[in-house]
Amino acid sequence: MALDPEVVASNEKVIRRVTPTHPQLNAPASDGSHWFTFPNKAIRTQNYADLTADTVHVDFKNDTAGVNFTGTNGNSGNEKGSVGFGPVGSNVFDDNFYNINSLGSGGLESHADGDWINAGSGGDNIAAGGGNDFVYTGKGTNFVNAGSGNDYVITCTAGKNFIALGTGDDIAIFNNIGQATVGGAQVSDNVISDFSYDGSDLIVLDVSNMNSKFGGSLVNGDGVCLKPIVNQLVGLKVVFQMISGHTDVEQLPFRSANAFQAVGAFANSQALAKSLQFGGANELSSSPGFGNLSVDDVLIVTWLDSDGDAHVSGAKIVSTQFQFDHQTYNFDITDIVELTGVMAINYTELAFTQ
Repeated sequence: MALDPEVVASNEKVIRRVTPTHPQLNAPASDGSHWFTFPNKAIRTQNYADLTADTVHVDFKNDTAGVNFTGTNGNSGNEKGSVGFGPVGSNVFDDNFYNINSLGSGGLESHADGDWINAGSGGDNIAAGGGNDFVYTGKGTNFVNAGSGNDYVITCTAGKNFIALGTGDDIAIFNNIGQATVGGAQVSDNVISDFSYDGSDLIVLDVSNMNSKFGGSLVNGDGVCLKPIVNQLVGLKVVFQMISGHTDVEQLPFRSANAFQAVGAFANSQALAKSLQFGGANELSSSPGFGNLSVDDVLIVTWLDSDGDAHVSGAKIVSTQFQFDHQTYNFDITDIVELTGVMAINYTELAFTQ
């Protein structure tokens, strides 16, 4: 089957990954997949939609100019282990993509057997199409439409990402944090426009990269560091507790929670921080003898903004203070992801990996 004419005719250097089952560029592998690696600058526009029975695996991680990518609608069904390695790893030893689609290594039973896109540091526009696809966003300001199917979208440790997960049960894994003020409103560096509107989507936070970005440690209400099982995509499930009014966070059941949901609506993360500190509507405190939370600890907090969008954020303790018979906390809150049109998420829609 012929490839996209722009790919074939371009004078850009295109290198096919050389393996016994991928002998030449213009022929599909025996499992119906095409492999392309752009070692430097990638072709600006790549459209593989005409490969109606096949999949593509495209790596342009070193590209800095940005790529407009359109994928196939295929699932090869034989791509076990094809998504194995990349620059964001589940641990420092094997540097893999959380064992997604990697047999015999503790990953999920479902596999990303559609298109595989390893994006670069430019601003990329990625339309993965149908199938169970894998998208690594890379740096830059990226627009990702994962399309139909059970897809995986993984963010780089830097950059901004506007993500439409599409239909299916999708998993979005986050390695970066940040926000900006746009038109007077706070906008997260990661935005999902259609989270769980048709099924069971899942947000997974990489604890090791979160710790690095926050300059602290993700903890539960008792100040214990979150330690997901290594080499499992869902290495730790969420235990939610609601914050409504003055909350002694280090008493049961709050001390065992590893994520908190703040009641109310807030203009931005600064307003949320004021609500959680001394005298706020949702003041967090600890009783004498239970003060295990400390400076640089980070609590995961979900909250609703005044536009009706849910946020998943990290509330980092920047100082503590004693007020009469209890200890209170001051927070610096940074967004991880914003979910437009979503009022709240539940415990089945958030998890941690390592």
